[in-house]
Amino acid sequence: MKIANIILTVLLFIWTIISFIILQKNQKKLEEIKVKNTNKASMTKTWFDTEFQMYKSLFRGIGDVINFLIISKITNSNKRDFHIKYLTLQDELKSSQPFINEKIYDAFDKLLGAIINYNSQQDESTAKKSQNMNDIENMRDNLSRQIKDYLSTLTVV
Repeated sequence: MKIANIILTVLLFIWTIISFIILQKNQKKLEEIKVKNTNKASMTKTWFDTEFQMYKSLFRGIGDVINFLIISKITNSNKRDFHIKYLTLQDELKSSQPFINEKIYDAFDKLLGAIINYNSQQDESTAKKSQNMNDIENMRDNLSRQIKDYLSTLTVV
């Protein structure tokens, strides 16, 4: 009987130590998850979907305006079409301002400024216009990365 009590006591002691070790590991994992989630903003799925659609629409509009500049030389006959596309996009950006990330809004606005400056360069050399178009495309690529990075910081609840 004494041997059974000793064995039972040793097993209980080992079980307590193992439980304590497992608890410590789980607490460390929980703390890591808390730290990761502390750096993320939480939002509802509806809000996320709405904001995502705004970014998607604005980015598509930027692509349309840039493609218009690349594909067709802006002449007096299609200058009106360009301005309609540009002003529609600018209006959409302004109306989205309260709902999108401020840094992303500023990047969109800066890109729109570069596009309108490019369009006003009628007398610039081809090399200069080409460099400016490369700058615009780089700004668009950076904006795309900025949006992806921002969206990856969000947690949908």
